[in-house]
Amino acid sequence: MLEVTLPGEGTPPAEGFRTLHSLKRDLERYFRGYPVDFDDVPVRINVSGKPREVLELVREIPYGTVVTYGDIAQKANTHPRVVGVSLARNRVPIIVACHRVVAADGLGGFRWGLEWKRRLLELEGALPSRR
Repeated sequence: MLEVTLPGEGTPPAEGFRTLHSLKRDLERYFRGYPVDFDDVPVRINVSGKPREVLELVREIPYGTVVTYGDIAQKANTHPRVVGVSLARNRVPIIVACHRVVAADGLGGFRWGLEWKRRLLELEGALPSRR
């Protein structure tokens, strides 16, 4: 459904290494708590219709911000459950930051577990730290 794409055939190997090096550096910075924008990471979204629209909208959510499933559903003119199902299939959760989508009354779900979702949101300053 989703994959991070790297330069393909005909691309000089150095270009691919730069892309990987840049992604590695950005992920390290992200997990150290620095705001990182992954907009330049090429992502192939291999779905169409509402799921694609949902994932594209989620990709636009800024670092440190949360929106509700209902907010995304309203923008995509669909049901919040469609949003949840689409996000549950996300294979690149830091790049397409589905952890930034929460329920109106709490965290909602997360394919990798709510503790990871909570930690990612705390790291971004979107939730108060429990420490």
